[in-house]
Amino acid sequence: MNDVEDDRHSGPVLRIVLTAVGLVQGLGLFLLFEDVWAARTALLMGLTTLCLLGPSTFQLTYGLGPLRRAVTASAVLALPMALLACWYDWRIDWGGETRFTDHRAVFFTALPVIAYIVWAYLQTWVEGGRLRFAYASLFRFAWSNILIAAIAAAFLGAFWLVLLLWGALFHLVGIDFFKDLFQESIFAWLFSGAVFGLGIAVARENGKLVPVLRRVALMLFQILAPVLAAAALLFLAVLPVTGLEPLWATRSATLVLVSLLFALALFANAVIQDGDRLLPFGRWMNWLMGASLVAMPVFAGIAFYAVRLRIDQYGLTPERFIGQFIVIAASVLSLAYAASVLLRWRDWTGCITRVNPWIAPLVAVMAALLFTPLADPYGRSAYAQVERLAAGEVTVEAFDYGLLKFKTGRPGRYALDNVRLMQGGHPQGDVIAARIAAVDEAKHYWEVRLDPSMIPANDLIGLRAKLVVRPAGTEVPDEVIAAMNDSRDWALRECLQDSQRCGILVTDLNRDGTPEFVFLSMMTATVIGSTQDASESAPEGPRISGMMIYRSSDGWATADSSYIPASDTLWNAFLAGDIELVEPAYYDIRIGKNRLHY
Repeated sequence: MNDVEDDRHSGPVLRIVLTAVGLVQGLGLFLLFEDVWAARTALLMGLTTLCLLGPSTFQLTYGLGPLRRAVTASAVLALPMALLACWYDWRIDWGGETRFTDHRAVFFTALPVIAYIVWAYLQTWVEGGRLRFAYASLFRFAWSNILIAAIAAAFLGAFWLVLLLWGALFHLVGIDFFKDLFQESIFAWLFSGAVFGLGIAVARENGKLVPVLRRVALMLFQILAPVLAAAALLFLAVLPVTGLEPLWATRSATLVLVSLLFALALFANAVIQDGDRLLPFGRWMNWLMGASLVAMPVFAGIAFYAVRLRIDQYGLTPERFIGQFIVIAASVLSLAYAASVLLRWRDWTGCITRVNPWIAPLVAVMAALLFTPLADPYGRSAYAQVERLAAGEVTVEAFDYGLLKFKTGRPGRYALDNVRLMQGGHPQGDVIAARIAAVDEAKHYWEVRLDPSMIPANDLIGLRAKLVVRPAGTEVPDEVIAAMNDSRDWALRECLQDSQRCGILVTDLNRDGTPEFVFLSMMTATVIGSTQDASESAPEGPRISGMMIYRSSDGWATADSSYIPASDTLWNAFLAGDIELVEPAYYDIRIGKNRLHY
Protein backbone atom coordinates (compact mmCIF):
# COMPACT_ATOMS: atom_id res chain seq x y z
CA MET A 1 0.00 0.00 0.00
CA ASN A 2 1.25 3.47 -0.81
CA ASP A 3 1.48 5.28 2.51
CA VAL A 4 2.08 8.69 0.99
CA GLU A 5 -0.71 10.70 -0.56
CA ASP A 6 0.45 11.81 -4.01
CA ASP A 7 -0.88 15.28 -4.79
CA ARG A 8 0.61 16.91 -7.85
CA HIS A 9 -0.12 20.36 -6.34
CA SER A 10 0.59 21.14 -2.71
CA GLY A 11 1.31 24.05 -0.42
CA PRO A 12 -0.18 27.51 -1.12
CA VAL A 13 -1.67 26.58 -4.50
CA LEU A 14 -3.70 23.67 -3.12
CA ARG A 15 -4.84 25.71 -0.13
CA ILE A 16 -5.91 28.71 -2.21
CA VAL A 17 -7.78 26.64 -4.79
CA LEU A 18 -9.63 24.40 -2.32
CA THR A 19 -10.46 27.34 -0.04
CA ALA A 20 -11.84 29.31 -3.01
CA VAL A 21 -13.91 26.32 -4.12
CA GLY A 22 -15.26 25.94 -0.59
CA LEU A 23 -16.11 29.65 -0.51
CA VAL A 24 -18.09 29.32 -3.74
CA GLN A 25 -19.83 26.22 -2.40
CA GLY A 26 -20.78 28.05 0.79
CA LEU A 27 -22.16 30.97 -1.19
CA GLY A 28 -24.19 28.62 -3.37
CA LEU A 29 -25.67 26.81 -0.38
CA PHE A 30 -26.51 30.13 1.26
CA LEU A 31 -28.41 31.27 -1.83
CA LEU A 32 -30.24 27.95 -2.10
CA PHE A 33 -30.71 26.67 1.42
CA GLU A 34 -33.90 28.34 2.60
CA ASP A 35 -35.63 27.99 -0.77
CA VAL A 36 -34.72 24.31 -1.02
CA TRP A 37 -36.70 23.43 2.07
CA ALA A 38 -39.45 26.04 1.90
CA ALA A 39 -40.28 25.98 -1.79
CA ARG A 40 -41.35 22.97 -3.80
CA THR A 41 -39.34 23.60 -6.95
CA ALA A 42 -37.60 20.59 -8.44
CA LEU A 43 -34.93 22.86 -9.95
CA LEU A 44 -33.77 23.90 -6.48
CA MET A 45 -33.41 20.25 -5.51
CA GLY A 46 -31.15 19.68 -8.49
CA LEU A 47 -29.12 22.84 -7.88
CA THR A 48 -28.56 21.85 -4.25
CA THR A 49 -27.31 18.43 -5.34
CA LEU A 50 -25.02 20.06 -7.90
CA CYS A 51 -23.69 22.48 -5.29
CA LEU A 52 -22.99 19.67 -2.84
CA LEU A 53 -21.35 17.17 -5.18
CA GLY A 54 -19.52 19.32 -7.75
CA PRO A 55 -17.19 21.32 -5.45
CA SER A 56 -16.68 18.39 -3.05
CA THR A 57 -15.61 16.07 -5.87
CA PHE A 58 -13.25 18.71 -7.24
CA GLN A 59 -11.69 19.25 -3.81
CA LEU A 60 -10.93 15.53 -3.55
CA THR A 61 -9.60 15.08 -7.10
CA TYR A 62 -7.77 18.37 -7.76
CA GLY A 63 -4.02 17.79 -7.87
CA LEU A 64 -4.21 14.03 -8.39
CA GLY A 65 -3.86 14.48 -12.15
CA PRO A 66 -4.43 17.05 -14.90
CA LEU A 67 -6.96 19.76 -14.15
CA ARG A 68 -9.29 18.63 -16.95
CA ARG A 69 -9.64 15.21 -15.33
CA ALA A 70 -10.63 16.74 -11.99
CA VAL A 71 -13.23 18.93 -13.74
CA THR A 72 -14.50 15.97 -15.76
CA ALA A 73 -14.73 13.79 -12.65
CA SER A 74 -16.74 16.47 -10.86
CA ALA A 75 -19.15 16.77 -13.77
CA VAL A 76 -19.47 12.99 -14.22
CA LEU A 77 -20.84 12.61 -10.69
CA ALA A 78 -22.59 15.94 -10.04
CA LEU A 79 -24.51 16.48 -13.28
CA PRO A 80 -26.29 13.09 -13.53
CA MET A 81 -27.20 13.13 -9.84
CA ALA A 82 -28.50 16.71 -10.15
CA LEU A 83 -30.69 15.76 -13.11
CA LEU A 84 -31.91 12.70 -11.24
CA ALA A 85 -32.72 14.89 -8.22
CA CYS A 86 -34.76 17.27 -10.40
CA TRP A 87 -36.75 14.47 -11.97
CA TYR A 88 -37.23 12.64 -8.66
CA ASP A 89 -38.43 15.75 -6.84
CA TRP A 90 -40.82 16.66 -9.67
CA ARG A 91 -42.31 13.19 -9.78
CA ILE A 92 -42.76 12.75 -6.03
CA ASP A 93 -43.57 16.25 -4.80
CA TRP A 94 -46.97 17.45 -5.97
CA GLY A 95 -46.97 21.03 -4.71
CA GLY A 96 -50.13 22.65 -3.40
CA GLU A 97 -50.59 23.68 0.21
CA THR A 98 -49.31 20.38 1.62
CA ARG A 99 -45.57 20.27 2.21
CA PHE A 100 -44.01 16.92 1.49
CA THR A 101 -40.29 16.57 2.16
CA ASP A 102 -39.81 12.97 3.30
CA HIS A 103 -38.52 12.00 -0.13
CA ARG A 104 -35.89 14.73 0.06
CA ALA A 105 -34.63 13.33 3.35
CA VAL A 106 -34.31 9.91 1.72
CA PHE A 107 -32.42 11.38 -1.25
CA PHE A 108 -29.94 13.36 0.83
CA THR A 109 -29.36 10.34 3.07
CA ALA A 110 -28.51 8.09 0.13
CA LEU A 111 -26.45 10.76 -1.65
CA PRO A 112 -23.37 10.49 0.66
CA VAL A 113 -23.37 6.70 0.23
CA ILE A 114 -23.39 7.01 -3.56
CA ALA A 115 -20.77 9.78 -3.54
CA TYR A 116 -18.48 7.92 -1.13
CA ILE A 117 -18.37 4.85 -3.38
CA VAL A 118 -18.01 6.77 -6.66
CA TRP A 119 -15.33 9.10 -5.31
CA ALA A 120 -12.79 6.29 -4.90
CA TYR A 121 -13.23 5.26 -8.55
CA LEU A 122 -13.05 8.83 -9.82
CA GLN A 123 -9.93 9.56 -7.78
CA THR A 124 -8.29 6.39 -9.11
CA TRP A 125 -9.12 7.44 -12.67
CA VAL A 126 -7.90 11.01 -12.20
CA GLU A 127 -4.65 9.75 -10.68
CA GLY A 128 -3.94 7.01 -13.23
CA GLY A 129 -5.77 8.26 -16.29
CA ARG A 130 -7.01 4.76 -17.18
CA LEU A 131 -10.25 2.93 -16.61
CA ARG A 132 -8.42 0.24 -14.66
CA PHE A 133 -9.11 0.37 -10.96
CA ALA A 134 -6.39 -1.23 -8.88
CA TYR A 135 -7.76 -2.46 -5.59
CA ALA A 136 -4.89 -0.93 -3.62
CA SER A 137 -5.78 2.50 -4.99
CA LEU A 138 -9.51 2.07 -4.34
CA PHE A 139 -8.79 0.91 -0.80
CA ARG A 140 -6.44 3.84 -0.12
CA PHE A 141 -8.86 6.48 -1.36
CA ALA A 142 -11.92 4.92 0.30
CA TRP A 143 -10.34 5.03 3.75
CA SER A 144 -8.51 8.32 3.21
CA ASN A 145 -11.66 10.20 2.20
CA ILE A 146 -13.30 9.43 5.54
CA LEU A 147 -10.26 10.67 7.43
CA ILE A 148 -9.91 13.78 5.26
CA ALA A 149 -13.54 14.68 5.96
CA ALA A 150 -13.00 14.08 9.70
CA ILE A 151 -9.89 16.28 9.74
CA ALA A 152 -11.68 19.04 7.82
CA ALA A 153 -14.64 18.86 10.21
CA ALA A 154 -12.33 19.10 13.22
CA PHE A 155 -10.54 22.01 11.52
CA LEU A 156 -13.84 23.81 11.02
CA GLY A 157 -14.94 23.13 14.60
CA ALA A 158 -11.71 24.57 15.99
CA PHE A 159 -12.11 27.72 13.88
CA TRP A 160 -15.67 28.22 15.09
CA LEU A 161 -14.59 27.85 18.72
CA VAL A 162 -12.03 30.60 18.17
CA LEU A 163 -14.68 32.85 16.59
CA LEU A 164 -17.08 32.23 19.47
CA LEU A 165 -14.36 33.16 21.95
CA TRP A 166 -13.55 36.23 19.85
CA GLY A 167 -17.16 37.40 19.92
CA ALA A 168 -17.49 36.66 23.65
CA LEU A 169 -14.37 38.68 24.49
CA PHE A 170 -15.61 41.82 22.77
CA HIS A 171 -19.09 41.27 24.18
CA LEU A 172 -17.55 41.64 27.66
CA VAL A 173 -16.68 45.27 26.86
CA GLY A 174 -19.99 46.03 25.18
CA ILE A 175 -18.90 45.60 21.56
CA ASP A 176 -21.31 43.21 19.85
CA PHE A 177 -20.23 43.86 16.26
CA PHE A 178 -18.21 40.66 15.96
CA LYS A 179 -20.77 38.53 17.79
CA ASP A 180 -23.54 39.77 15.50
CA LEU A 181 -21.36 39.31 12.42
CA PHE A 182 -20.51 35.72 13.26
CA GLN A 183 -24.20 34.95 13.73
CA GLU A 184 -25.16 36.24 10.29
CA SER A 185 -26.31 33.43 8.01
CA ILE A 186 -24.28 34.56 5.01
CA PHE A 187 -21.10 34.79 7.09
CA ALA A 188 -21.66 31.32 8.58
CA TRP A 189 -22.10 29.72 5.15
CA LEU A 190 -19.18 31.49 3.50
CA PHE A 191 -16.85 31.00 6.44
CA SER A 192 -17.77 27.33 6.93
CA GLY A 193 -17.36 26.52 3.23
CA ALA A 194 -13.98 28.24 2.98
CA VAL A 195 -12.57 26.77 6.20
CA PHE A 196 -13.81 23.28 5.37
CA GLY A 197 -12.08 23.53 1.99
CA LEU A 198 -8.93 24.74 3.72
CA GLY A 199 -9.17 21.77 6.09
CA ILE A 200 -9.34 19.37 3.13
CA ALA A 201 -6.25 21.03 1.66
CA VAL A 202 -4.34 20.77 4.94
CA ALA A 203 -5.25 17.09 5.27
CA ARG A 204 -4.27 16.31 1.67
CA GLU A 205 -1.04 18.28 1.47
CA ASN A 206 0.43 16.56 4.52
CA GLY A 207 1.68 13.35 2.94
CA LYS A 208 2.02 11.44 6.21
CA LEU A 209 -0.90 12.65 8.34
CA VAL A 210 -3.70 10.73 6.62
CA PRO A 211 -1.70 7.49 6.16
CA VAL A 212 -0.75 7.50 9.86
CA LEU A 213 -4.35 8.06 10.93
CA ARG A 214 -5.45 5.38 8.49
CA ARG A 215 -3.05 2.86 10.01
CA VAL A 216 -4.32 3.71 13.49
CA ALA A 217 -7.96 3.27 12.42
CA LEU A 218 -7.21 -0.02 10.66
CA MET A 219 -5.34 -1.28 13.70
CA LEU A 220 -8.35 -0.52 15.89
CA PHE A 221 -10.67 -2.37 13.53
CA GLN A 222 -8.27 -5.31 13.40
CA ILE A 223 -8.41 -5.61 17.18
CA LEU A 224 -12.20 -5.40 17.22
CA ALA A 225 -12.74 -7.72 14.25
CA PRO A 226 -12.39 -11.06 16.11
CA VAL A 227 -14.48 -9.70 18.98
CA LEU A 228 -17.34 -8.88 16.61
CA ALA A 229 -16.92 -12.21 14.82
CA ALA A 230 -17.13 -14.10 18.13
CA ALA A 231 -20.23 -12.13 19.16
CA ALA A 232 -21.93 -12.89 15.83
CA LEU A 233 -21.21 -16.63 16.02
CA LEU A 234 -22.25 -16.79 19.69
CA PHE A 235 -25.53 -15.06 18.84
CA LEU A 236 -26.10 -17.58 16.06
CA ALA A 237 -25.42 -20.43 18.48
CA VAL A 238 -28.01 -19.30 21.05
CA LEU A 239 -30.65 -18.42 18.46
CA PRO A 240 -32.06 -21.99 18.24
CA VAL A 241 -32.58 -21.89 22.00
CA THR A 242 -34.24 -18.47 22.22
CA GLY A 243 -36.12 -18.64 18.93
CA LEU A 244 -37.04 -15.67 16.77
CA GLU A 245 -39.85 -14.30 18.93
CA PRO A 246 -37.55 -12.15 21.13
CA LEU A 247 -36.20 -10.56 17.93
CA TRP A 248 -39.65 -9.56 16.73
CA ALA A 249 -40.49 -8.14 20.18
CA THR A 250 -37.65 -5.61 19.92
CA ARG A 251 -39.10 -4.07 16.70
CA SER A 252 -35.52 -3.27 15.66
CA ALA A 253 -34.27 -6.70 14.58
CA THR A 254 -33.84 -5.73 10.92
CA LEU A 255 -31.83 -2.60 11.74
CA VAL A 256 -29.53 -4.45 14.16
CA LEU A 257 -28.94 -7.39 11.83
CA VAL A 258 -28.23 -5.19 8.80
CA SER A 259 -25.86 -3.09 10.91
CA LEU A 260 -24.11 -6.30 11.96
CA LEU A 261 -23.68 -7.37 8.33
CA PHE A 262 -22.13 -4.10 7.25
CA ALA A 263 -19.95 -4.03 10.38
CA LEU A 264 -18.65 -7.55 9.63
CA ALA A 265 -17.85 -6.47 6.07
CA LEU A 266 -16.14 -3.29 7.29
CA PHE A 267 -14.01 -5.11 9.87
CA ALA A 268 -13.11 -7.86 7.41
CA ASN A 269 -11.85 -5.27 4.94
CA ALA A 270 -9.88 -3.55 7.69
CA VAL A 271 -8.17 -6.89 8.37
CA ILE A 272 -7.59 -7.72 4.69
CA GLN A 273 -6.63 -4.13 3.74
CA ASP A 274 -5.32 -4.06 0.14
CA GLY A 275 -4.70 -7.80 0.02
CA ASP A 276 -0.90 -7.51 -0.03
CA ARG A 277 -0.45 -8.25 3.65
CA LEU A 278 -0.72 -11.44 5.66
CA LEU A 279 -3.60 -11.68 8.09
CA PRO A 280 -2.49 -10.37 11.48
CA PHE A 281 -4.04 -13.27 13.41
CA GLY A 282 -3.12 -16.82 14.16
CA ARG A 283 -4.78 -19.84 12.61
CA TRP A 284 -7.72 -20.02 15.00
CA MET A 285 -8.49 -16.32 14.69
CA ASN A 286 -8.47 -16.60 10.92
CA TRP A 287 -10.90 -19.51 11.17
CA LEU A 288 -13.08 -17.36 13.41
CA MET A 289 -13.14 -14.52 10.89
CA GLY A 290 -13.87 -16.88 8.03
CA ALA A 291 -16.68 -18.59 9.93
CA SER A 292 -18.34 -15.24 10.70
CA LEU A 293 -18.32 -14.35 7.01
CA VAL A 294 -19.82 -17.72 6.10
CA ALA A 295 -22.61 -17.03 8.63
CA MET A 296 -23.47 -13.66 7.08
CA PRO A 297 -26.20 -15.06 4.74
CA VAL A 298 -27.98 -16.48 7.79
CA PHE A 299 -28.26 -13.04 9.36
CA ALA A 300 -29.29 -11.60 6.00
CA GLY A 301 -32.01 -14.24 5.68
CA ILE A 302 -33.42 -13.44 9.12
CA ALA A 303 -33.42 -9.70 8.33
CA PHE A 304 -35.15 -10.30 5.00
CA TYR A 305 -37.75 -12.51 6.66
CA ALA A 306 -38.39 -9.85 9.30
CA VAL A 307 -39.02 -7.07 6.80
CA ARG A 308 -41.12 -9.29 4.52
CA LEU A 309 -43.19 -10.40 7.50
CA ARG A 310 -43.98 -6.79 8.30
CA ILE A 311 -44.85 -6.02 4.67
CA ASP A 312 -47.11 -9.07 4.36
CA GLN A 313 -48.93 -8.15 7.56
CA TYR A 314 -49.40 -4.41 7.14
CA GLY A 315 -48.63 -3.63 3.52
CA LEU A 316 -45.88 -1.75 1.76
CA THR A 317 -44.83 1.74 2.86
CA PRO A 318 -41.89 3.82 1.59
CA GLU A 319 -39.94 3.08 4.77
CA ARG A 320 -40.51 -0.68 4.48
CA PHE A 321 -39.66 -0.66 0.78
CA ILE A 322 -36.38 1.15 1.45
CA GLY A 323 -35.67 -1.20 4.34
CA GLN A 324 -36.25 -4.16 2.05
CA PHE A 325 -33.91 -2.65 -0.54
CA ILE A 326 -31.17 -2.17 2.06
CA VAL A 327 -31.59 -5.77 3.20
CA ILE A 328 -31.27 -6.96 -0.41
CA ALA A 329 -28.03 -4.99 -0.80
CA ALA A 330 -26.72 -6.47 2.45
CA SER A 331 -27.75 -9.94 1.26
CA VAL A 332 -25.80 -9.58 -2.00
CA LEU A 333 -22.75 -8.52 -0.01
CA SER A 334 -23.22 -11.42 2.42
CA LEU A 335 -23.54 -14.03 -0.31
CA ALA A 336 -20.44 -12.71 -2.10
CA TYR A 337 -18.34 -12.81 1.07
CA ALA A 338 -19.59 -16.23 2.14
CA ALA A 339 -18.94 -17.64 -1.33
CA SER A 340 -15.43 -16.17 -1.28
CA VAL A 341 -14.64 -18.05 1.91
CA LEU A 342 -16.30 -21.33 0.92
CA LEU A 343 -14.96 -21.51 -2.62
CA ARG A 344 -11.45 -20.20 -1.95
CA TRP A 345 -10.75 -21.14 1.66
CA ARG A 346 -6.99 -20.89 1.29
CA ASP A 347 -7.20 -17.54 -0.48
CA TRP A 348 -10.50 -16.05 0.68
CA THR A 349 -8.89 -12.70 1.43
CA GLY A 350 -7.65 -12.39 -2.14
CA CYS A 351 -11.04 -13.45 -3.42
CA ILE A 352 -12.75 -10.69 -1.44
CA THR A 353 -10.37 -8.08 -2.85
CA ARG A 354 -11.48 -9.20 -6.31
CA VAL A 355 -15.16 -9.12 -5.34
CA ASN A 356 -15.20 -5.71 -3.66
CA PRO A 357 -14.62 -3.60 -6.82
CA TRP A 358 -17.81 -5.13 -8.26
CA ILE A 359 -19.94 -5.11 -5.10
CA ALA A 360 -19.34 -1.45 -4.22
CA PRO A 361 -20.60 -0.04 -7.57
CA LEU A 362 -23.57 -2.42 -7.38
CA VAL A 363 -24.52 -0.94 -3.99
CA ALA A 364 -24.22 2.59 -5.42
CA VAL A 365 -26.39 1.66 -8.41
CA MET A 366 -29.01 0.09 -6.13
CA ALA A 367 -29.09 3.28 -4.04
CA ALA A 368 -29.52 5.40 -7.18
CA LEU A 369 -32.32 3.12 -8.42
CA LEU A 370 -34.47 4.27 -5.50
CA PHE A 371 -34.86 7.57 -7.30
CA THR A 372 -35.93 6.08 -10.63
CA PRO A 373 -39.20 4.46 -11.77
CA LEU A 374 -37.53 1.04 -11.53
CA ALA A 375 -37.46 1.09 -7.72
CA ASP A 376 -39.50 4.11 -6.64
CA PRO A 377 -40.50 3.45 -3.00
CA TYR A 378 -43.34 5.98 -3.03
CA GLY A 379 -45.05 4.88 -6.23
CA ARG A 380 -44.68 1.18 -5.48
CA SER A 381 -45.96 1.65 -1.92
CA ALA A 382 -48.99 3.65 -3.03
CA TYR A 383 -50.13 1.14 -5.62
CA ALA A 384 -49.34 -1.84 -3.37
CA GLN A 385 -51.65 -0.37 -0.73
CA VAL A 386 -54.46 0.02 -3.28
CA GLU A 387 -53.94 -3.57 -4.42
CA ARG A 388 -54.31 -4.76 -0.83
CA LEU A 389 -57.60 -2.89 -0.57
CA ALA A 390 -58.87 -4.27 -3.89
CA ALA A 391 -57.90 -7.82 -2.90
CA GLY A 392 -59.68 -7.53 0.44
CA GLU A 393 -56.47 -7.97 2.45
CA VAL A 394 -57.43 -4.88 4.47
CA THR A 395 -60.89 -3.59 5.37
CA VAL A 396 -62.10 -0.25 4.04
CA GLU A 397 -62.31 0.98 7.65
CA ALA A 398 -58.72 0.07 8.49
CA PHE A 399 -57.23 1.19 5.17
CA ASP A 400 -54.75 4.05 5.59
CA TYR A 401 -56.14 6.68 3.21
CA GLY A 402 -53.93 9.35 4.76
CA LEU A 403 -50.83 7.43 3.69
CA LEU A 404 -51.71 7.98 0.05
CA LYS A 405 -52.20 11.73 0.38
CA PHE A 406 -49.52 12.67 2.89
CA LYS A 407 -46.84 9.98 2.75
CA THR A 408 -46.46 8.95 -0.90
CA GLY A 409 -46.52 12.24 -2.81
CA ARG A 410 -47.74 12.51 -6.40
CA PRO A 411 -48.01 8.70 -6.89
CA GLY A 412 -50.22 8.60 -3.81
CA ARG A 413 -52.57 11.19 -5.31
CA TYR A 414 -52.95 9.07 -8.43
CA ALA A 415 -53.49 5.97 -6.29
CA LEU A 416 -56.13 7.80 -4.26
CA ASP A 417 -57.93 8.57 -7.52
CA ASN A 418 -58.00 4.84 -8.22
CA VAL A 419 -59.62 4.30 -4.83
CA ARG A 420 -62.28 6.87 -5.75
CA LEU A 421 -63.09 4.80 -8.82
CA MET A 422 -63.55 1.71 -6.64
CA GLN A 423 -66.29 3.16 -4.46
CA GLY A 424 -69.00 2.90 -7.14
CA GLY A 425 -68.95 -0.89 -7.39
CA HIS A 426 -67.77 -1.69 -3.87
CA PRO A 427 -70.24 -3.08 -1.27
CA GLN A 428 -68.94 -0.48 1.21
CA GLY A 429 -68.65 2.34 -1.28
CA ASP A 430 -70.33 4.77 1.12
CA VAL A 431 -67.64 4.08 3.74
CA ILE A 432 -64.88 4.63 1.16
CA ALA A 433 -66.53 7.88 0.06
CA ALA A 434 -66.69 9.11 3.67
CA ARG A 435 -63.05 8.24 4.30
CA ILE A 436 -61.89 9.97 1.10
CA ALA A 437 -63.95 13.05 1.96
CA ALA A 438 -62.22 13.20 5.36
CA VAL A 439 -58.83 12.88 3.69
CA ASP A 440 -59.65 15.64 1.20
CA GLU A 441 -60.49 18.01 4.06
CA ALA A 442 -57.47 17.09 6.19
CA LYS A 443 -54.39 19.31 6.15
CA HIS A 444 -52.14 16.91 8.04
CA TYR A 445 -51.66 13.15 8.19
CA TRP A 446 -52.57 12.91 11.86
CA GLU A 447 -55.87 14.66 11.30
CA VAL A 448 -56.92 11.56 9.40
CA ARG A 449 -55.45 9.18 11.94
CA LEU A 450 -57.26 10.98 14.79
CA ASP A 451 -60.66 10.04 13.36
CA PRO A 452 -62.25 7.92 16.16
CA SER A 453 -63.99 5.67 13.66
CA MET A 454 -60.70 4.61 12.05
CA ILE A 455 -60.48 1.48 14.23
CA PRO A 456 -63.55 -0.75 13.95
CA ALA A 457 -65.00 -2.58 16.94
CA ASN A 458 -63.71 -6.00 15.87
CA ASP A 459 -60.16 -4.66 15.85
CA LEU A 460 -60.65 -3.29 19.37
CA ILE A 461 -61.37 -6.83 20.54
CA GLY A 462 -58.03 -8.00 19.19
CA LEU A 463 -56.35 -5.01 20.81
CA ARG A 464 -56.70 -6.56 24.26
CA ALA A 465 -54.10 -9.18 23.38
CA LYS A 466 -51.60 -6.39 22.60
CA LEU A 467 -52.10 -4.44 25.83
CA VAL A 468 -50.06 -5.23 28.93
CA VAL A 469 -52.22 -4.74 32.02
CA ARG A 470 -50.80 -4.09 35.49
CA PRO A 471 -51.64 -5.42 37.97
CA ALA A 472 -51.74 -8.54 35.82
CA GLY A 473 -55.16 -10.10 35.38
CA THR A 474 -57.09 -6.91 36.14
CA GLU A 475 -60.23 -6.57 34.03
CA VAL A 476 -60.42 -3.53 31.72
CA PRO A 477 -64.04 -2.63 30.79
CA ASP A 478 -65.00 -2.31 27.13
CA GLU A 479 -66.04 1.27 27.82
CA VAL A 480 -62.45 2.13 28.77
CA ILE A 481 -61.12 0.68 25.52
CA ALA A 482 -63.75 2.67 23.61
CA ALA A 483 -62.73 5.87 25.43
CA MET A 484 -59.11 5.20 24.50
CA ASN A 485 -60.21 4.75 20.89
CA ASP A 486 -62.05 8.07 20.94
CA SER A 487 -58.95 9.98 22.05
CA ARG A 488 -55.97 7.93 20.93
CA ASP A 489 -57.05 5.81 17.97
CA TRP A 490 -53.71 6.51 16.24
CA ALA A 491 -51.83 5.13 19.25
CA LEU A 492 -54.06 2.05 19.38
CA ARG A 493 -53.38 1.39 15.72
CA GLU A 494 -49.64 1.48 16.43
CA CYS A 495 -50.26 -1.07 19.17
CA LEU A 496 -52.22 -3.30 16.80
CA GLN A 497 -49.36 -3.18 14.30
CA ASP A 498 -46.75 -3.88 17.02
CA SER A 499 -45.13 -0.54 16.16
CA GLN A 500 -44.98 0.57 19.78
CA ARG A 501 -45.40 -0.73 23.30
CA CYS A 502 -48.71 -0.13 25.00
CA GLY A 503 -49.99 -0.90 28.47
CA ILE A 504 -52.70 -0.06 30.98
CA LEU A 505 -52.09 0.67 34.63
CA VAL A 506 -55.14 0.20 36.86
CA THR A 507 -54.90 2.24 40.06
CA ASP A 508 -56.87 4.56 42.30
CA LEU A 509 -55.21 7.91 41.67
CA ASN A 510 -57.54 10.07 43.79
CA ARG A 511 -58.13 7.38 46.46
CA ASP A 512 -61.89 7.56 46.20
CA GLY A 513 -62.35 3.80 45.92
CA THR A 514 -63.02 3.88 42.15
CA PRO A 515 -60.13 2.77 39.91
CA GLU A 516 -58.69 4.91 37.15
CA PHE A 517 -57.06 3.47 34.03
CA VAL A 518 -53.80 4.95 32.73
CA PHE A 519 -53.02 4.12 29.10
CA LEU A 520 -49.25 4.17 28.50
CA SER A 521 -47.89 4.42 24.95
CA MET A 522 -44.54 5.31 23.48
CA MET A 523 -44.65 8.30 21.12
CA THR A 524 -42.01 9.71 18.80
CA ALA A 525 -41.19 13.41 18.77
CA THR A 526 -42.87 13.75 15.36
CA VAL A 527 -46.15 12.36 16.63
CA ILE A 528 -46.03 14.46 19.78
CA GLY A 529 -45.34 17.60 17.79
CA SER A 530 -48.22 16.96 15.41
CA THR A 531 -50.73 16.44 18.23
CA GLN A 532 -49.60 19.38 20.35
CA ASP A 533 -50.72 22.94 20.05
CA ALA A 534 -48.52 24.95 17.72
CA SER A 535 -47.37 27.15 20.61
CA GLU A 536 -45.90 24.20 22.49
CA SER A 537 -42.44 22.81 21.88
CA ALA A 538 -42.36 19.12 21.06
CA PRO A 539 -40.08 16.95 23.20
CA GLU A 540 -37.05 15.45 21.52
CA GLY A 541 -36.75 11.68 21.18
CA PRO A 542 -39.29 8.98 22.07
CA ARG A 543 -41.53 9.67 25.06
CA ILE A 544 -43.98 7.71 27.15
CA SER A 545 -47.38 9.38 27.28
CA GLY A 546 -49.85 8.52 30.01
CA MET A 547 -53.54 9.14 29.34
CA MET A 548 -55.88 8.69 32.30
CA ILE A 549 -59.38 7.33 31.72
CA TYR A 550 -61.67 8.05 34.66
CA ARG A 551 -65.37 7.89 35.41
CA SER A 552 -67.10 11.26 35.50
CA SER A 553 -70.71 12.34 35.88
CA ASP A 554 -71.05 12.23 32.08
CA GLY A 555 -69.45 8.81 31.64
CA TRP A 556 -65.83 7.97 30.91
CA ALA A 557 -63.50 10.94 30.40
CA THR A 558 -59.80 11.26 29.60
CA ALA A 559 -56.94 13.45 30.78
CA ASP A 560 -53.33 13.58 29.59
CA SER A 561 -50.22 13.59 31.73
CA SER A 562 -46.79 14.99 31.00
CA TYR A 563 -44.27 13.12 28.85
CA ILE A 564 -41.37 11.13 30.28
CA PRO A 565 -38.37 9.75 28.32
CA ALA A 566 -38.98 6.24 26.96
CA SER A 567 -36.46 3.48 27.61
CA ASP A 568 -36.26 -0.28 27.97
CA THR A 569 -35.51 0.19 31.68
CA LEU A 570 -38.75 2.12 32.20
CA TRP A 571 -40.82 -0.45 30.31
CA ASN A 572 -39.21 -3.34 32.18
CA ALA A 573 -40.08 -1.62 35.45
CA PHE A 574 -43.70 -1.40 34.31
CA LEU A 575 -43.73 -5.09 33.37
CA ALA A 576 -42.24 -6.03 36.73
CA GLY A 577 -44.88 -4.03 38.57
CA ASP A 578 -42.34 -1.59 40.01
CA ILE A 579 -45.03 1.08 40.31
CA GLU A 580 -46.33 3.11 43.21
CA LEU A 581 -48.33 6.26 43.86
CA VAL A 582 -46.14 9.10 45.12
CA GLU A 583 -47.39 12.17 46.96
CA PRO A 584 -46.36 15.44 45.28
CA ALA A 585 -43.32 17.19 46.69
CA TYR A 586 -45.31 20.45 46.70
CA TYR A 587 -49.06 20.67 47.13
CA ASP A 588 -51.20 22.84 44.88
CA ILE A 589 -52.43 26.18 46.21
CA ARG A 590 -56.13 26.87 45.70
CA ILE A 591 -57.08 30.55 45.39
CA GLY A 592 -60.81 30.79 44.91
CA LYS A 593 -61.63 28.38 42.09
CA ASN A 594 -58.11 28.41 40.66
CA ARG A 595 -54.98 26.46 41.53
CA LEU A 596 -51.29 27.17 41.45
CA HIS A 597 -49.35 24.05 40.57
CA TYR A 598 -45.62 23.63 41.22
